[in-house]
Amino acid sequence: MTADIMKVLILLCALVAQIYGQAHHLKFHQSPEEGHSCIILENEFLPRYRGFETEDENEFKFSSKAAMKTPTDTMIELRSDAKIIEVFAKTEKSAQAFLTSMCKSQEKVLPFSQSTSTSTQDVVINADPEIRKIIDGGDQANRIDVVFMGDGYNASQRDQFFEDMERLTTEMFNGETFRSYLPVFNIWAIYVESVDTGIGYDGPKDTPFRLYREAGQLRGIFPGNSAFARQVCALTGASGCDYPSIIGNDDFYGGLGGEFVISTKSARTGTVVLRHEMGHNFVDVGEEYDNGQVYSGVNAARTVASLGWTSWLTNEAKREERAMFRLLQYPWADLSEGSQSFTFLSDGSYSRWYLLVSVSAAGEPDSLEFVLDDEVLPWTSTGFDDREFYSWSGDEGFSAGSHRFSVRSKTNSTHPEIPRMICSVNLHEFGDESQFSMDNNVVSAYPTWDIWRLKSFRPTNAGCLMRNMTHARFCPVCQEGMWSQFLERVDLIDNVEVSNTTSPDGTREVKVNTLKLGQFREPGNEVPGETLDIKWILNNAEQEELRDQLIINAQPGNWVCEVHFNTTEVRSDPRNLLTSSQNFVVPPV
Repeated sequence: MTADIMKVLILLCALVAQIYGQAHHLKFHQSPEEGHSCIILENEFLPRYRGFETEDENEFKFSSKAAMKTPTDTMIELRSDAKIIEVFAKTEKSAQAFLTSMCKSQEKVLPFSQSTSTSTQDVVINADPEIRKIIDGGDQANRIDVVFMGDGYNASQRDQFFEDMERLTTEMFNGETFRSYLPVFNIWAIYVESVDTGIGYDGPKDTPFRLYREAGQLRGIFPGNSAFARQVCALTGASGCDYPSIIGNDDFYGGLGGEFVISTKSARTGTVVLRHEMGHNFVDVGEEYDNGQVYSGVNAARTVASLGWTSWLTNEAKREERAMFRLLQYPWADLSEGSQSFTFLSDGSYSRWYLLVSVSAAGEPDSLEFVLDDEVLPWTSTGFDDREFYSWSGDEGFSAGSHRFSVRSKTNSTHPEIPRMICSVNLHEFGDESQFSMDNNVVSAYPTWDIWRLKSFRPTNAGCLMRNMTHARFCPVCQEGMWSQFLERVDLIDNVEVSNTTSPDGTREVKVNTLKLGQFREPGNEVPGETLDIKWILNNAEQEELRDQLIINAQPGNWVCEVHFNTTEVRSDPRNLLTSSQNFVVPPV
């Protein structure tokens, strides 16, 4: 093979690498109530995007979500139609055409300044934000970047902020929830000094992002200055603000989903809210708990026949697990104003029941009384005033007819700002074990009822944090969906480096840089049963003696490095996202 031909091949390989899987990526905030004005959040070229499904050169994919989304169980209605719209297009022309069709006007996120005027706020801070990379997973152009920004931490609480962010990161990414995905992430923490400490109750304080909650309720927490939060998040650099999150310096439950995932530093519930709302952002999943409005995505099916998780079913035959709701109430009622009672009907045909309630400001022992059909239920306080969950169950079904559940406060609330509230009451009846499996490891078709009492199906009983917010893990169906969504944007191969120096035997050193998965995971992040297989292919023939090596001495010729990810967390990979390859050429001497 002549040197000229080899040069042509090198150019062709470079061209293929440039064209294959490229995408133009746009993300923007659209405000229909403001004449469909848009704020451009991301506008970038992605050289290796693998989410397209056709050969159509004009193909594009887009998704839309609410810019602010309160957790369904808070029962808070938002008066905003603002959306976050994300587009992946094969050409910049089609991406821009879509943007123009959706936006009557466009503006960019302004550069950060210590003294910043936005459309709603004037912000002056005393020092530049301090940026710290808590987890360095690698090149942010080929990673998912999560950015934690603190609100309500004053100058004396700087160290506390970083300690809180380290703790939240450890709980989420080194704990069970996102542990297996850690190599695809960069995690950032940005400290912005606050004048006031804490977040606002019934209106914002003098804090950078103006977080506040409504007075007397441990429910939604709202940002008063999203524009400034966008500017701060952009300080991480290009491709560095995929998933922004604002963490309030507050010890109690509350949060928000959408453009910003908002939670608090609460040691009891901060991570509970954070991982649930992050889950909605990371993967196309809907709610799994009852009384919601959005039941869609990989974890939802309208009928048993249409289950999308058949590869995960515990039993080969599809079946609906037999259950019925009796109470789906979210009263958020102040118990100082009187006891709360709930009546329900049973048809007497079920074998078991389960009652789950949540309350706030009930850390005092023997401060509440729960009564079911005139029987006082045993209850012991956790000792915390945060929103806490308590449950009871029975191994006999209710008799046919009317039944009653009530709760009353026996003492006054001891917290000056938080009333003692009954937040939620969920009661279900179930068939016996032959009709309904309680085992959270079983994957089947479990019924869920929306706000209109229409039924859909979820994969597990309570084995997913999308159903049970206090659960630490996703079900296997959501886990698989998360891998698929991540690997559309994150390539298993960062790059292949070919040395410029030729050895005396005519070979060149070649190194493949991969995600740290399988046997290459960092100590402490190992995942059982997982491997990363590496193949080196020369002129269409695999060089088996080089299998699973990161560095090789490569002879002249046309090479392919192929990497395959073996994981028990994915059973269905129709788009071959678990395999990546990169072509390269070693020129002759």
